[in-house]
Amino acid sequence: MEKCKHTIIFLMILFVVFPNYAQALKVVIDAGHGGKDPGALGVNGLKEKDVNLDISLKVRNILEERGHEVILTRESDIYISLQDRVKFTNQQNADLFVSIHANAHHDPSVKGSLVIYYNNQYPDEDYPASKAMSTLTPYSRTLAQSVLNELIGEAGTKDLGLMSKAVYVARMGSIPSILVETAFLSNEEDAAKLFEESERQKMAIGIANGVETFVPITFWDALDHWAITSIIRLQDNDLIYGYNNSYEPNRSLTRAEFLAMMDRIFYFTSDKSPENEQETHEPLDNLSDDQNTPISEEETESTQENDLSDQDNRNHEQNNSNTDLNETNEKESTSVLSSKFDSNKQTKIETNDFKDLSTDHWAFEIIQEAVNKGYILGYPDETIRPNEPISRAEVSVIFNRIWNENEMTATEETFSYEDVSEEKWYAESIYLLKELSLLNGITESTFGPERNMTRAELAVMVDRFLY
Repeated sequence: MEKCKHTIIFLMILFVVFPNYAQALKVVIDAGHGGKDPGALGVNGLKEKDVNLDISLKVRNILEERGHEVILTRESDIYISLQDRVKFTNQQNADLFVSIHANAHHDPSVKGSLVIYYNNQYPDEDYPASKAMSTLTPYSRTLAQSVLNELIGEAGTKDLGLMSKAVYVARMGSIPSILVETAFLSNEEDAAKLFEESERQKMAIGIANGVETFVPITFWDALDHWAITSIIRLQDNDLIYGYNNSYEPNRSLTRAEFLAMMDRIFYFTSDKSPENEQETHEPLDNLSDDQNTPISEEETESTQENDLSDQDNRNHEQNNSNTDLNETNEKESTSVLSSKFDSNKQTKIETNDFKDLSTDHWAFEIIQEAVNKGYILGYPDETIRPNEPISRAEVSVIFNRIWNENEMTATEETFSYEDVSEEKWYAESIYLLKELSLLNGITESTFGPERNMTRAELAVMVDRFLY
């Protein structure tokens, strides 16, 4: 009884702090065609409009039984224009839109299932998309892949993959939207499946299962950001959770946040393992009360996703000069402080000696273990500065230090940044990450070692390393 009480309290907290995590989905299901528009005609006499409606009703029943709210664009054999379907959907304040169809092809041997979504990387000048759908491409694609995986898993149809296409209902809405092509009415085997009520039920279960995996959008402030693909992938893998339904991609990353992410990847805290990871500490993005790092006033103008190119399509926030969390900035370095930077001459400092790190800090245990293992060192003034921004140079050095299995060294050809000469204390780490395509420069010729690392840059770097 006591355990149940705690569970209820926990769910209430989730609902208040992260409302999208605790609420059921609201889904618009669109049965394609209808009324005067029969759609495709099957080799066995089936009309697509009837198949679409039957599967749509089944999907609705399954999702409603599981506690979700479902709205149908049509519940009977009536004609609705594409424009009215989208207009109706936009009025529902729903989480996602799924249009259900059956397919046809002039070649009767073609069979299988595919899912269509709008991809902003392949725009069609003749069929422009709404501004919202261009932004929502990563979410629509994630939904499309999930539904396709579950559909072919349940129905046993051939996997024809995802298709980027500017169909009206997938490009003109305001929420993540997909169009599901369940099977081919022009193929005897597929048409036979669509004819059987039990097979249509399997398809409905697959679609419903795929829909259920969709996580309502929490990072509205990152939808049109160049790093959105990486941010979504890390969110899907529970590596980032956001804060107050936002990610703040352009905000400078703090030292504590960086170490927390490193702990999630490398499990360096003493009681950490992949099995108990989520029980050990607060998420990376749960900021402590005393973290007052301002959000940048500059915003990225690019709507393109990041594809292995950190230097493209970004406007970073204004950067302040940094000194190293582990080492002093080169300009301030004295012979004594330089020795503290040498990884072979690290001086262990007890965490409770740091004047600016209290035991109730959300990352206290992580920082303490990082110090104990020699990954980071404090400052001569007995501070560790957990809530201050961390520079790109610092990130490079600390990452390589924690990733101690890496025995690679950068080649001479890699040493090409105008602002990172070979004698710099961070040069080897920066050029190694460049060679591994984990962290590129801010331009082709500059790295920006003293610039603050942003949360978006960290997301892309971790995404590249893990996936």
